[in-house]
Amino acid sequence: QLIKEQIYKGHPYSKSSLGTIESIQSISQKDLIEYYQTYISPNGARLAIVGDVKSDVLKKILGKTVGTWKGKPVSDIEFPQLSQPENDEVNYPINRDQVVLKFASLSIERTHPDFDKLLLFDQIFSGGALGSMSSRLFQLREQSGLFYTISGSLIAGADEQPGMFLVQTIVSLDRLAEAEKVIKETIAHVTDTVDMQEFSEARRAIISAQVDNFASNYNIAYALLFLDRYKLPADFFDQRAAKLESISIADMTDAAKRILKNKLLTLRVGRVSSEERRVGKECRSRWSP
Repeated sequence: QLIKEQIYKGHPYSKSSLGTIESIQSISQKDLIEYYQTYISPNGARLAIVGDVKSDVLKKILGKTVGTWKGKPVSDIEFPQLSQPENDEVNYPINRDQVVLKFASLSIERTHPDFDKLLLFDQIFSGGALGSMSSRLFQLREQSGLFYTISGSLIAGADEQPGMFLVQTIVSLDRLAEAEKVIKETIAHVTDTVDMQEFSEARRAIISAQVDNFASNYNIAYALLFLDRYKLPADFFDQRAAKLESISIADMTDAAKRILKNKLLTLRVGRVSSEERRVGKECRSRWSP
């Protein structure tokens, strides 16, 4: 939530989907009814149905259920222009043993020409949606022993609006400075060290995973709504493998560099007051061989 408030400052995405204590307490029954009447509408909605159902039977079922539902047109949300965050760091003191450490910057939207290039790079950098254990972040965790867990993405939350470049981990206070340094070094140099074998493996993994879009009726319905949502052509999935194959390793790393060069916001949540961080560094220095 703290990251969203910085990356999406003044934007609807900065809001918590859970609301706040104050906002929830202020909601009345009248507010809920007005909200329903304004935003819950079949006008302009899409319905995807996939399964062994005859069309004439389906029409009768829909006619008796949602077929009579009427509603007002729902206006599109007007999103403000986004820019990279002004702050370099945010410290949120809280009394807990481990520190949650995050790095973030603004990325691209789902329809951006670079999306597939970053999708491939994600597989190499962070394991992507497939969770590769050969990713750079996983290797960093194994080699350094610094992190309880670490994950990330160059396209986290990308949809009609830009997503985020995000790296997140949990680390002990006495190793916080060391963790920040090695993560930043990895980010700075990762595009220079990608080899053809891992690029080919990443592309093969992403292409192979495309079959999951049609693994069940639910997945097929979701895929159809996905095409409609982003106004993609009907043969999008038919051409998917060829499009991914057309991306070169240079295309991928160039796209990644454009994201990774952005100024990073550093967020620390834990015992991160100036004094506690200083003591943590001293303890680390005292006990390190």
